[in-house]
Amino acid sequence: MGKIFSRTFKNELAVMISILVLLAIMTVVLTLSYDYIPIIIHKSIYQESSFWEGFLVNLHNSVFDFIFLGIMLYYFTDRINEKRKIEEYHDNIEDVRFWFREEATSKIIANITRLNKNGVIKINISKCYLKDAYLKDVKLINSKLMGAVLEGSNLHSALLNGSDFKGAKLENANLTGASLKEAKMRNIFCDETNFTGTNLTDTDLNKARLINSNFKSAILKGADLQGAEFDNSSFVKANFIGARNIDINSIVKAKTLVGSKFDSQIKVEIERVKPELFSHQR
Repeated sequence: MGKIFSRTFKNELAVMISILVLLAIMTVVLTLSYDYIPIIIHKSIYQESSFWEGFLVNLHNSVFDFIFLGIMLYYFTDRINEKRKIEEYHDNIEDVRFWFREEATSKIIANITRLNKNGVIKINISKCYLKDAYLKDVKLINSKLMGAVLEGSNLHSALLNGSDFKGAKLENANLTGASLKEAKMRNIFCDETNFTGTNLTDTDLNKARLINSNFKSAILKGADLQGAEFDNSSFVKANFIGARNIDINSIVKAKTLVGSKFDSQIKVEIERVKPELFSHQR
């Protein structure tokens, strides 16, 4: 429906522009020729030169009105068309929500890409099937991804600030260089996930399962880590300054904390329990 509307609109716009051009040319030609064209009709008001002068003045006014109204019509019609297209892309995603097949993944990726190209970065893809999806550099700001299946997906350098990932599955996903500032990531499932250089500042990781994953140079400043699991994950040069609710008994289950930054008191407690985590010789 959107494609038909767009095609019809373009055809009608071409006709409108053609009429406007012809009207403008006719107006200019008649105006320049006014002094050289004799009055042929000599009946009633048609024989009065004042009538033809007024006619040309009104013709000019009509051209200006046509231009002004044409621009306004084009602007508002184009806006309506864009709005309809965006609604169509959202509806396309809605149509395949809960559809756990590869065809659904392809359709969702295509519509996310189209929405991003139209400047839309707040998208609802909760409960969507995006296993092995290629979403490099995608923008999903303040979006809904609750319960989304993102296993094996490529979210390299994605902008995901403020988005809600509650209960999302991120096993084997690539989030290298992604930005997840202030994201809601409670109860997410991460296993063999790559968070290298990921910005997790002020992110809610309450009860997040962050096991067997790579957090090299990740930024976790101000993150809420209450109840989070870190079993066998690598935190080389990660930044935990200001991170909240760090459970010492959980963080010491990490594979390594070499070069990582912690608030002084937290670091003292970790070193007291398992000092070798900060050692290169493990």
